[in-house]
Amino acid sequence: MEQLLASRTFQYFAVFVSAGLLAVLIRYASELGENRVAGVIAMVPMKILIAWFIVGRAGGPAAIVQSTTGMFLGMIALCLCILAVRLLAPVVGFAWTIPLALSIWLAAVLAIEFTLRARAAT
Repeated sequence: MEQLLASRTFQYFAVFVSAGLLAVLIRYASELGENRVAGVIAMVPMKILIAWFIVGRAGGPAAIVQSTTGMFLGMIALCLCILAVRLLAPVVGFAWTIPLALSIWLAAVLAIEFTLRARAAT
């Protein structure tokens, strides 16, 4: 059983099934008009739990700790992305909101990473 849980095939299967399940739940909540519930479901940390499992198996506790640092930094960029969607959707419409928000997320992630690497180099 331990070997099965450690296999890449199982890890990919777990990611696929859990992401699919969350997508179905989000769609169902949205169809019921429960958009706030759909938003909460979207924030279920399934990917984080799977990432900790995969990273922990590969690198142990130190790797998990290091990955949480990246997650905290990623949350800053994610919050900026969510804020951009909230502010841009009424102004530019749905078609432009998501690409613009993802561009803001990417710019924030890169800015944070390059800043941290520059500080570490000095």
